[in-house]
Amino acid sequence: MFGRRTEYVERFHIEKMFFGPGPRPDLTSARPRFFFLKYFPSLKNPQFVSAGEASHMRETDRIIGLSFNGVNRAYPLWIMDNYHSCNDVIDGVPVIVNHCEKCGSGAAFIARHEGRRLTFENPGIYNAGLTLRDDQTGSFWNHFEGVALYGPLRGTVLEPVPCYQCTWGEWVALHPETEVLIYPDNPLHRDGRHGHGAAEDLGSRGLGTGLGPFFVRTLSVPLDTRIAEHIAVLGVNIAAGVKAYPMEDVQRHGGVVNDQLGEVPIVVFLRAPNSHMMAAYWRDVDGRVLQFDRLGSHFVDEQTHSLWTIEGRAVDGPLKGKVLTPVNFTFLKWHAWALYHPETELFRSDCREARGVELESFRPVFQRLHRAGYAFQVVNEIARILLPHQAERGIVIRLQGHRMNLYRFETRGAARDYERLERHALRGGRYVLASDPEEQFADIYQNEPLPDDQIAWSPLLEDAAFRRAIASLDDEVHGPVDVGLIDALEKLKRAGYRVGALARLPLDSLPVGALRGIAATIESDPFLIYKFQDALLAERFLQEKGHSVRIGRFVFRSDPRDQYEYPQFGTGSRPEDEVSWSSLLADERFLGALQSLEDEASLDRTVVKE
Repeated sequence: MFGRRTEYVERFHIEKMFFGPGPRPDLTSARPRFFFLKYFPSLKNPQFVSAGEASHMRETDRIIGLSFNGVNRAYPLWIMDNYHSCNDVIDGVPVIVNHCEKCGSGAAFIARHEGRRLTFENPGIYNAGLTLRDDQTGSFWNHFEGVALYGPLRGTVLEPVPCYQCTWGEWVALHPETEVLIYPDNPLHRDGRHGHGAAEDLGSRGLGTGLGPFFVRTLSVPLDTRIAEHIAVLGVNIAAGVKAYPMEDVQRHGGVVNDQLGEVPIVVFLRAPNSHMMAAYWRDVDGRVLQFDRLGSHFVDEQTHSLWTIEGRAVDGPLKGKVLTPVNFTFLKWHAWALYHPETELFRSDCREARGVELESFRPVFQRLHRAGYAFQVVNEIARILLPHQAERGIVIRLQGHRMNLYRFETRGAARDYERLERHALRGGRYVLASDPEEQFADIYQNEPLPDDQIAWSPLLEDAAFRRAIASLDDEVHGPVDVGLIDALEKLKRAGYRVGALARLPLDSLPVGALRGIAATIESDPFLIYKFQDALLAERFLQEKGHSVRIGRFVFRSDPRDQYEYPQFGTGSRPEDEVSWSSLLADERFLGALQSLEDEASLDRTVVKE
């Protein structure tokens, strides 16, 4: 209805594509050999289970959700990471669902051209993002807009199927009858939450950011630096204009942007302050242009006061039953959008402070800051998918002019783990303030971190009066402190073991039942260390995955680089008897040093108290 701008087809350079290690494939061959087709084969016979049977899912897992012809389906990104595209059939209609973990993208299209079904594979990378190739004609396609870039179908545009990125918990709340993709049995990828894509995150500085050298070599135009490459945006592409709406700007704007591209009035929705579920629609209904505002997790139009969902359906009021027409939108990282659309407009909110953010749960911190005379401004809520493990909520504030993240954790143990993993953070009770300056990298691709002494960390973290004000929050917390992952590693250090390379893990990489997890080296051996909800869940994980040791609720999992044929891509699981699993798993002294973790109450007294 609204068309789509495809000028980038004219700028496509096949020589810029990265096809993986080894020689470039012969594209003139009837059957060119592609590295990615072997190690990242698309899904061509996807299997689904109902929400009630989805024991493989965590509430916080990111998914691509779509409702099509009366069928609701969810495609978990931790599964899609290893396959990138899913050739599905929904109610007899072929649909292709695509995801690129480096782009943070998700898109779906009717996979049909002139009555013939198209099936897709993933041959390589262009403009730092996934490129598709159809099996029927060998044409190459942009994965998030469904446009053929090269080959017999060059210039062809597939019909989009509106889809949404959100958490599994959000999608089930909206569609309790949904089906969800299950992880297929694949010897090249034995564990979907580990390996390829597991280190990627969306819009979080320092986790999953950075365009590595082989991504940079695929860029067809210079990187647009108006905002950082990892920032999540909703891109809108219609014939009347192309525009990107950063998630954090839409959130600060109150979750709704009533806008106009050329002559087309549109509206951009963000479901809730802590959500990343976004969509864009034509806001003309029966010849009347509506003006929207957000109301809780719904939206209301000013003209009729009808209530609308994030999926554009009126569920109450005079317009009940009406459906907004979606425009061509896609949710992804800024670099992926801007590299294909260097001419894009960029929405920036003129609101200095966030609208519609509930602040009551942060009252104890704000009271102390106010009494101590520290000026602050609330900039944004932090989306749930960007929160540290076991953080209930998070907001971005400007404190004395410095950007800082303020988190409220479920327990003091979780707060302590986070504080001790961050070099520039301060904890009080269950709250942590972490300095987060805008400039932390030496290059625009965010591959090279600046030296620590060249980053403008907030000096407040070293201010004695400020530290006393935050530390006093401990006085309001009562009850036992749950033992932290860092406490366990401290136990090993005191036993004489070398411990280093600490890093927290993205949420999607946590196994079901794990509360939090970190990566670390012990005696130079890489480990993943998890703390589970209970010992039973920890034991279940141990039995399923192996090459681990369980002590109470803690699991230490050996994580050697040579478990994959291509460690740089985290792909190609090698036979287990050829992998150099850590010998510490059978070391009696090592196991003895961990035994006290069985008795967490005892460890509380000997390790945790400060």
